[in-house]
Amino acid sequence: MVEVEYQIIFLEEEEFVTELSCLFLFTERLLQLDREERRKEYRKGFTQLDDIPTWREENRCLGDKVSLYKGDITVLEVDAIVNAGRIDGCIHKSAGCCLYDECHSLNGCETGKAKITCGYDLPARYVIHTVGPVARGHVGDKEIKDLTSCYKNSLDLVKEYDLRTVVSTIFLIFTLVRETICLNSSEFKKKQSRMVMCCQMKAFHVENFGMAFGRCSNKS
Repeated sequence: MVEVEYQIIFLEEEEFVTELSCLFLFTERLLQLDREERRKEYRKGFTQLDDIPTWREENRCLGDKVSLYKGDITVLEVDAIVNAGRIDGCIHKSAGCCLYDECHSLNGCETGKAKITCGYDLPARYVIHTVGPVARGHVGDKEIKDLTSCYKNSLDLVKEYDLRTVVSTIFLIFTLVRETICLNSSEFKKKQSRMVMCCQMKAFHVENFGMAFGRCSNKS
């Protein structure tokens, strides 16, 4: 009986390794496709960055690189989109089951950390996964530190993978977003082509983010 149990466990592990090997080969093939060939793999339509106007305010240089976008993050044809939890379901639905398989192989992601996967059936080549803090009505030092780490670690992956066009969702804590952009703005101006902030916010919140971004632009 013991031998049978060991045999079953061995077969399950062997199947898991085989699945990972197939996933790796599929990912490598997908990432090597040119833009036109990748478009055949998309599950939905796509939106190009040329269709999204930049935010040209106060700082002309940085303003030409940053956009506010209100719409479906899963149709944007960019180097990477950031999966920050609230949109996890729609990203997985549009990317297909291979994204779930690769995420499963990463053994989760701690709060404040970030990991990167292939975009699979998405127009985006990569998906950056990060886990933000749960404030539960109160934002303390720990929540501030964790949220700042989300942005920092995501931007570190942007730099490591030499990603030029990135889409991130906006957390409704504008000061943290502003300071994070300020800390990275000098290098951002040199390396990144476009950063799109995807939001589902009322006009009041968008205006406040714009004011914060303007102060950031003046600081950098």
